[in-house]
Amino acid sequence: MQENNPGYGGARPKRPSGTPHQNKPREGGNRDRRILSTGNLIDRTDEIKVSKQHQHRKKDDKSKNSSGKKNPNKIAELKALVAANPDRYKRCVIGIDDKGAFYAKIICTSAIQDKITRISISGTENRGHCFRGDEVIVEILNEQNKVSKEEESDDCDAALGGSLPNGKVIGVLQSSNDLDDWIILCTADENNPDMLRPIDRSLPTLLNYKDADHKGKIGHVAVFECTSHQKIRFLKYCPVISDSAMPQIFCVRYLWWRDQDRAPLGAVIGVLPDEEPLKRSMRILRIENQNPVSFRDDVCKEIDSCFPESFEISREEFSIRLDFTKAMTFTIDPPDSKDFDDALSVTGLADGQNYVGVHIADVSHFVKPKSALDNEARKRGTSIYEIGGKEPISMLPARLSADLCSLQEGNERLALSVFMTTDANDDIIKVELKKSIIKSQFRLNYNQVQEVFMDSHSFNSELPSDLQKVLVLLNRISQRWRRQRVGHVEFSRMTNNLDYILTPIAHRIVEEMMIMANHQVAQLLLGHEDFFSGTPLVVHRVPDRPEIDDWRRRFPNESSIIEMVQPLHEEDRPGSAVANDDSIDKNKNFVIHKQVWREMVRCMDTGEWERLQSLILSPEYHPGLIVAWFNLPSFTKRSTYVCSGDHTVENHRHFSLNLPCYTQFTSPIRRYVDLLVHRLVRSCIDRLQGASCYHQSEISEMCLENQSVKTKVGIYESSARNIHFAEFLRVKPLSIHALVDRVTPTGFKLNCLQLSAYLKLWPIDVSLLGARQATAVRNHRRGKVILTYALSIYDLDSLDGPKTQSSQVPEGPVKLNSRRNVFYASIASWKELVFSVLEGDKDRIKSSMDGVTKSLEDPEKVMSSGFIEDVSREGTALQSRGCSVDFTAAVTAGDIVQLQVAGESVRGKLNPFVQLFSLSPTVDVCLDHRMNPGKCFARPSIIQNSALLDRSDRIESYCKFWGSLVVTETVERAVARNDCFLLQNVGVSWLDRETGHLRISVEFCRGRSINIFDDLVEEKDSEYDAVKSGFLGLMCLRYRGVTKPPPETELPIGNVIDLNAAYTWVVHCVATNVTSDEDNFCIHFNLNQSSSSFPEQMGRDFRSQKATLEWISMTQSERSTIKTLLCLPDMYRSSFATSLALSSTQPPELKNLDRAHFEIVRKRLDKIRSKIKGSFDREQESLILYTLGQPFSLIHGYTSSGKTIVAAQLAYRIAQINKIRARDSGVKYQVMCCGPTESSLLSLAGHLHSGVPDLSVVFVYDRQEERKDFPLPEDLTFKSKSLVDEDNGLRLSLGLHHLIRRTNSTDGELIREIDSAISVQPKDVSVHELLKYKSAIENEESKIIKSADIILCFCATSVEKRIKKNTNIKQVIIDDAQACTEVETLLPLVHGSVCQAIICGDVKQIKPRVVSSVTRKYGLGHPLFERCLSELTALLTKQYTMHPALLGLLVPVFYDDKALKRIAVNDQRETGLDFWPCGTHRPFMFLDVVGTESQSPYIKDGPSPDIFNKDEVNATVQICKWLVQKISPEQNICVLSCYEMHCMKIKKHLKGLTNVTVATVNSVLGRHWDYVIVSTVRSLPLSDVKQETDKKWLHNSLGCLCSKNISCTLLSRSYEGLIIIGNKSLLQCDDSWKQLIQHLNKNRSVVDFADFVANRLK
Repeated sequence: MQENNPGYGGARPKRPSGTPHQNKPREGGNRDRRILSTGNLIDRTDEIKVSKQHQHRKKDDKSKNSSGKKNPNKIAELKALVAANPDRYKRCVIGIDDKGAFYAKIICTSAIQDKITRISISGTENRGHCFRGDEVIVEILNEQNKVSKEEESDDCDAALGGSLPNGKVIGVLQSSNDLDDWIILCTADENNPDMLRPIDRSLPTLLNYKDADHKGKIGHVAVFECTSHQKIRFLKYCPVISDSAMPQIFCVRYLWWRDQDRAPLGAVIGVLPDEEPLKRSMRILRIENQNPVSFRDDVCKEIDSCFPESFEISREEFSIRLDFTKAMTFTIDPPDSKDFDDALSVTGLADGQNYVGVHIADVSHFVKPKSALDNEARKRGTSIYEIGGKEPISMLPARLSADLCSLQEGNERLALSVFMTTDANDDIIKVELKKSIIKSQFRLNYNQVQEVFMDSHSFNSELPSDLQKVLVLLNRISQRWRRQRVGHVEFSRMTNNLDYILTPIAHRIVEEMMIMANHQVAQLLLGHEDFFSGTPLVVHRVPDRPEIDDWRRRFPNESSIIEMVQPLHEEDRPGSAVANDDSIDKNKNFVIHKQVWREMVRCMDTGEWERLQSLILSPEYHPGLIVAWFNLPSFTKRSTYVCSGDHTVENHRHFSLNLPCYTQFTSPIRRYVDLLVHRLVRSCIDRLQGASCYHQSEISEMCLENQSVKTKVGIYESSARNIHFAEFLRVKPLSIHALVDRVTPTGFKLNCLQLSAYLKLWPIDVSLLGARQATAVRNHRRGKVILTYALSIYDLDSLDGPKTQSSQVPEGPVKLNSRRNVFYASIASWKELVFSVLEGDKDRIKSSMDGVTKSLEDPEKVMSSGFIEDVSREGTALQSRGCSVDFTAAVTAGDIVQLQVAGESVRGKLNPFVQLFSLSPTVDVCLDHRMNPGKCFARPSIIQNSALLDRSDRIESYCKFWGSLVVTETVERAVARNDCFLLQNVGVSWLDRETGHLRISVEFCRGRSINIFDDLVEEKDSEYDAVKSGFLGLMCLRYRGVTKPPPETELPIGNVIDLNAAYTWVVHCVATNVTSDEDNFCIHFNLNQSSSSFPEQMGRDFRSQKATLEWISMTQSERSTIKTLLCLPDMYRSSFATSLALSSTQPPELKNLDRAHFEIVRKRLDKIRSKIKGSFDREQESLILYTLGQPFSLIHGYTSSGKTIVAAQLAYRIAQINKIRARDSGVKYQVMCCGPTESSLLSLAGHLHSGVPDLSVVFVYDRQEERKDFPLPEDLTFKSKSLVDEDNGLRLSLGLHHLIRRTNSTDGELIREIDSAISVQPKDVSVHELLKYKSAIENEESKIIKSADIILCFCATSVEKRIKKNTNIKQVIIDDAQACTEVETLLPLVHGSVCQAIICGDVKQIKPRVVSSVTRKYGLGHPLFERCLSELTALLTKQYTMHPALLGLLVPVFYDDKALKRIAVNDQRETGLDFWPCGTHRPFMFLDVVGTESQSPYIKDGPSPDIFNKDEVNATVQICKWLVQKISPEQNICVLSCYEMHCMKIKKHLKGLTNVTVATVNSVLGRHWDYVIVSTVRSLPLSDVKQETDKKWLHNSLGCLCSKNISCTLLSRSYEGLIIIGNKSLLQCDDSWKQLIQHLNKNRSVVDFADFVANRLK
């Protein structure tokens, strides 16, 4: 477990095969700079440089190091701080965890000794101006953050469950980036092109440079160039083009980041060219990594001068070196290598002794310290090897790396040789280091060496027999050394090097020789007093005994087996009590991956003993062992370069290699640390008593530099493999197995061990898995979460209907066998197998394998009853339970799950992603459309067109732009609702590669209560269908068993996975039309997106290919909205809505609408008297009279100003006018009152219902809401109702779906009869009865809607077919219009007969709720009401109901000065309660609670998991119960919050309190209570609260509380008193909350909750 163990120092990590080295230096061209050219960025290929002296800094800024460059004096001061106070100041490297949080990893002397090696960096002010990878000095603060096991990142070395100190960066010692040549890749927003957002999310937003003459251009980015005098000069303006498929990426030259600036400054120098994804991805990666492309001119001149073509090694050098040219030496490298830096030899001596030689190229002879070549090599640090035969980026020029220093076959080369004399037992008895000259006689590759050992009885290789004997001898020696060093771990190796898997013996020979040579060199140097304190070492921290003991307690069985192979301490060697411990729980089972077991059996049959031993002993192949291994404290540590003098001898140890000291000596051609060690060795050989050529401080500095380079290059090479693998997956997805790792309540990570070099740990959010609920199992030692599903699953092959196989129906949800990919074996038999492998007895291994085979059982036989292998409604006992299958699936750390991975481009770079997550053999969850529904079902590129943002007289452009926004928002909402079902074995006909159709039996659908297709047919509109294709539903088609030849790839992944295996083709479509005949529904669709190309076999034989269809339903209102908007140009061009859409304010032509109507209004107005109850005054009366005579009016009412009463008065009077007109003309006209939410409309309905018995008022809910009260048979799982439900009286009285059930007609009786049958036994309701039921509902709805005078409905419901067909709308009133999107506001106005529109709202209250970040960006959240506001807007300012002091609290914060002047506040009104901190006339207070946020383990209908705060829940419940005792029975209380889960937990504790309502902010528009308690939920420790904030941090920390409108809505719901509960320190980061809390402080109304409880509640 060495090479790829994170602690492995890297004896000889080879580059991937298929990666040739650089042959010769690059000729010609610009050789001056190292930064990668971005190519034809702006029609030129020259590289741009900006030096320190020409960065346009002001003279007084030059001393401030504003560009971030090194300041020697400042660095000296920082180092002095560490030396003077090492406990307070630490030398660290900045890192970023998976959640984007900054931390500092300590790299100073105490790093190995201290328990805590990581410091949390919270807040912008604590981070300073540093970047990821920078070496900094951090001051440790007093506060600490608690860190749970789940929250620790891979680099966290804190004790489990311990705490991390907080710190502050006080200075940068070394930047990880070359600031002189740093190119940052960014995107730009056309709305704010001066703000450049790096595609590397760890970097801050940059400001684009501006010169005096070019201040900017809307929708354009200023592009600059550098002149020959190193000056920045404006070049041109480049338009910003937003395209999600190929994002526009700008190349930005970093300029500086001054201390007083909040953001760094950069200059755009070009745009990345459009090219195929792989090239573009690699270009981005190289620019981000700052890969050099050529050597500087001074380096090239030095090479040409010192090593011309005629260069030869001097004879004098030959005379002082050991001539080893006659001995048999050879190299072992990949086939295409050119830089051979090591060679091996072995010579037999007398008495069974051997003379082993490890010969390393003497690069130090050619590269002199402090030379230009040495400076360049030090800066590069290492060579970088590309994939796919690309030229490597060498540390040294090719003249040295591939020629003079390379130990080429047949050429004499200088070397430093480590000679080790071994005895007959292969123990080393003598070590010598000599300068030598060698001549390699054989150039071997790993495959050639491996072939020698394929048959142990004879040599079948083509190599000479004497060479083969030498290789066998070396193998024996290396095996014994390895066994002496690490015991049986020689067969247990965790690696992501796929070449190693194919040629393990060859790799092991080379690796062990290099490890031993490195170790012997380290011992020699440390044994010399002149080098004891100045030797570079590679160390890997030894875990503490308490850590190991804790690990053993957590994983008793797994740790016992692991330590049989690899002991963790010297006293735990094989043969000790720990290794032979028989106290394991033998009742437990050992879990074996089925694929691994089959491979083990194959190896046993074919005699591949090496492979078999590795499969048995390596933890990576066994789920239980790998989870235990990953939790081993030492595993998460990384080996590091250190200077020997900086650490004690005890801390020189390399734990994973089990060596007391270790250095790197064997790769000086490609690693600078090795070159350093060579110079020390030469100094030691040349002058045995002389001093070291380096001072300790120099070695320390270079160790830190090379550690940074090692990390950076490792990330680059890993990312390059990731990109190339993603390119493969983009063409052909792969089905793989992965290990579940690190399970938390909100998600887990997946690790594909065999492909871990290409696939990183994937975090999977449980909210993406389509479950109704996710419950974390507390205190589970590994981590476990249980997913609960209610899926409707149908199989079209069951055309005769579902048939029950068993009469026994399990109670509750059935349990899905989540371990179907593993076997269970007796743990005793497995342990016996491990012992037999360790002994090496093949007969015993065979016997032990038989014993394991006998103990094998499938999981379903081992696990308790109630588990099932697959789920489907068809043909199982599950169908008797209804239309959906209820089941649970457990996800536990250590489980093996099946995935399909594909490739996609993310921010310009290719990246693999999990496309399908398999729940059972036939049921998959598509993570693709759940992660990015807009990409899969909408076309965001239509939105990304700034030209469509400008208003014009072209309604087509308007509808195209807003239609794209609405479609994108709709699909995100539909996917988040998770209202879907599966149809298996669906036959699909493709007309071409873009369109197709499928047929589903009408009898099949109706027999299973699949009503969506009947509904879509009923909704068809002949006029509409003649104009546009629809947007009726979302379809995810999944074709199993698709075959395709794999694309060519340079990656050796075919050795560990079958690239020719079939995969599932996933394609996302949109249903555009549904037709039906007597037998079939025909669903027509358009292909919208697929992560891979159209399979050829689909075109050849498409009819025989059957798919699984996941149908994602949209609501009828959503479908109608899209339909109406798309038809606006053709069907509603002359409508009120069209005129309003194209105007910024009231359009002049509206004044000419229906003059006859307004003439009647003026004549008859005096005859109409209002019967509506409520506060009313002359101001309102005059406003109503004026509004009744206007075709279009906007009424803006401040909080508590009677806006809703005015709307009700207007509705009543207009309805009366319509009655008068109906008597005169015989034509019935109707008023439509619309709103955004049920609460808003119920508030309006309350006024109308109580005072207008002479008018017919009907509330038409949308179908989704109606089915909550009266579900159809397929609605097995009822959706939860709104948290505000005490207004059911109005819902019952006015709701259309309730009114039709109270009629005495035949249809009414039929509806009630079938309702009763559905509620008792839904399965017994026949298809014929359901058809009659729907027909009766349609008839009754038509009657009631036609007879109504006032129709209440949601804006989106107003365009449903039943309303358009049965109404004659003349006037439209929209209340709370500020909470409606522009499109929603227009929908009621498309009715052709509308002649009057009245829109009411308050722009300071809550705005439209928008889910999609894309639609939010382009303005869907901006209401039309706000756009149309003008000086002519009617304004209601007088408040009637709210306590004046509360109004005085809110108006200065949320309203403008005009409102403050107009609203007269009498703050002396007193309440009857005496507990208010500032007296009875100030009925408000803030209770400060510093709580802890938690994410809900439940899945909610939304884009992300919900949040709750347990501390605030307890505080809120306590205050509410206390307040109930204080108020009178007639008064009421409302508890408000922004988070549904938080409200649910509060409501659970307040059950039984009839005068208490618990609600979310989205459900309270138009509603008020006597007393309101607002729980803000969001909280952070004081140490994490930033003093300087940005929008992103505020959004992440405060969520929706950042919205001034939401905050105003929360705080303006009370009449008599307001109590706010929250974290004062965090809330004050927002300007509005800060102003509010300051006002509360002035009134002495901010109280600590604990003090309030102690002084008031008790």
